[in-house]
Amino acid sequence: MGEHRSCSVTGRQLRGINRAGAEYGSTWEGWDNNPYFEWPSAAIRMNELDHFASKGMNVVRLPISWERLQHTLNGPLDPEYRCNLEKYVAAATAAGFSVVIDLHNYGRYATGTHDADGKQVGSYTQRILGDGALTSAHLADVWTKIAGLFVDNPRVIFGLMNEQHGADPTLDSTAVFTGYQTVLDAVRATGTKQLVLFPNTWGSDTRHWEVWVPQGSGPLDAVAALNVKDSAGNLAFDMHSYMDTRQEDQETWLRDIEVVTKWAREERLPGERKCLFLSELGSKLGAADVSTLLTYINANPDVWVGWAVWNLEPYSITSTDKETGAVTDTPRMPWYAPFF
Repeated sequence: MGEHRSCSVTGRQLRGINRAGAEYGSTWEGWDNNPYFEWPSAAIRMNELDHFASKGMNVVRLPISWERLQHTLNGPLDPEYRCNLEKYVAAATAAGFSVVIDLHNYGRYATGTHDADGKQVGSYTQRILGDGALTSAHLADVWTKIAGLFVDNPRVIFGLMNEQHGADPTLDSTAVFTGYQTVLDAVRATGTKQLVLFPNTWGSDTRHWEVWVPQGSGPLDAVAALNVKDSAGNLAFDMHSYMDTRQEDQETWLRDIEVVTKWAREERLPGERKCLFLSELGSKLGAADVSTLLTYINANPDVWVGWAVWNLEPYSITSTDKETGAVTDTPRMPWYAPFF
C-alpha cells in the first residue's frame, strides 16, 4: 500500500479549544442582527492563552464574522475588526499556539448590516451561497484578503466555512464541494502553504458522511470529497461531533468517527495524506464517553490532525470572568484534561 505521511502539523496532533466571541450575532440560520460581540482585552487574552497552555493545549480555533470583517461583498476589510484579528493571531502564535481562523457563517452572508461609517444598522438581507446573490467568488474574495494577511505565519490555519447550512435548496453536494474548491484555489493563489480546513454539506457533522444526501441530490460527501485537490498538499476535512443525550450513545458516536477515519485511510493513494480535523466537539454525558472518543482520535494521527472543544455552554471547559480576567475550569475540564 505504500508509506503514508502523518497528518500532524507541528510533529504532534493539535489539541485545544474554541475561543468564541468575535462571531456573536451569527446563528445556524445566519446573521441575527445581535449587536453584541467581543474581542478579549490584551490582559484577558494572555490570561486565557496562559491557562490553555498550562493544560497542554496547542491550538485555538477563533470563530469570526464575515459581515463584521467585510461589510460589503468584495469590499475592503474593516480596519478595526481586522486589527483585532491580527492582534489575537499574533499573540496566540507567539505563545506557541496554532490558530484556526474560522469563518463562522454557515454558508450565508447578510448584506446591508453596516452603514458607510461601519456601524451596525437595524436591517439586513440574508443571502445564501448559491442563491444567485452570494457566490463562491464572493467567499474567495474575502479569503484571498484574509490569507494575504497571514501568508507568512506558518501557525495559521484557514477554516473556509463553519457548518455549511444543510437545509438550503440552492446547492447540491457537487455544487458545495466545487464551490469550496474555488475558494481553496484562491487561497493557494496567494502563496499560502498552511493547513486549510475544508467543509462538507451539512454542518460538517461526522454523522452524515456516508448517510445523508443534501436536498436529496448529488453524491454522498464521502464520494464528492474525492474530487477535492489541494495544490499545496496540506488539506484536512473539517468535522464536528456532539453527544447530547444517552440515545446518542457512545457506540454510535464512536462509530461515526470510525466511519470517516476508515474513509480517509482507505481512499488515500500511496504517499498521499487524507486528513481530518475535529474542530468542534462537545458532550453532556461525562468523562467515559469523552475518553473513548479522544483515546481513539489520539491513537490515529495518520488521519486526525487533531481536535478542539467547543467552549460555550453546555459544553464549556473554561470560564473567564470579564471583570477580573480570571480564568477557571468548569466541572467538564477533567473529562478532557488527560488528552491534551
